[in-house]
Amino acid sequence: MGMIEKNIGNEEDDYVIIEDIIKRFIKHPDYKKPLKYNDIALVELTKNVEFTPFIRPACLNVRSTLEERSLIAVGFGKTAMENEEGSQVLKKVTLDLISHEECGPYFPSRPAMKIGVVSSMLCAGFLKGGKDTCHGDSGGPIQVILEDPYCMYSIVGVTSFGTFCGYENSPAIYSNVSHFIPWIEEIVW
Repeated sequence: MGMIEKNIGNEEDDYVIIEDIIKRFIKHPDYKKPLKYNDIALVELTKNVEFTPFIRPACLNVRSTLEERSLIAVGFGKTAMENEEGSQVLKKVTLDLISHEECGPYFPSRPAMKIGVVSSMLCAGFLKGGKDTCHGDSGGPIQVILEDPYCMYSIVGVTSFGTFCGYENSPAIYSNVSHFIPWIEEIVW
């Protein structure tokens, strides 16, 4: 947590190794693998997190409609489809929000998405290619920047899946956080 680079010999405690503080994972009760719907989970920690310059809170988006068209995804995933391993450095990419109407044809009916792109999903990408999330980014945030200094980011989605990383006309799907707020609040409050 708070790490911006993997496998570094940092003698200062600027980050916490996440494995040491995970108590349990809580999957959404309606997530049924291999289906792509309700692909979201919570992580319960064994202790409170202390904020540092590298560890800051993010808000959860509660708005059902996003005004922002530009979203920021972060992760340690692959930087190209051909790469075998993920990035050693935390990467950030700015992607365009794509409407369900425009996104639907990119995800035609298939067994894992029997009813297509639904309101519990966001679609984002860069249709010209070259920018995307990829394998290893799943579960990471896609967010917008806020003006509030106490909560600089609002997480609007959670990286779920895509087809080809960074290819032209190949957007990805993100779980829409606002859709899951009632379930999240049921668990955390």
